Amino acid sequence: MEFCMGGGIISSSVITKIQLELPTSKQFNAASLGTGTDVFNDG
Repeated sequence: MEFCMGGGIISSSVITKIQLELPTSKQFNAASLGTGTDVFNDG
């Protein structure tokens, strides 16, 4: 879980940056990661 959380936090940062540039890219990344988004949502 700790490893997933660390990756989720890093991924969220990257996704946030991409989201600002291209919303479509964010959706694609979210679908690919899936678990990362889940962990972040659970927060």
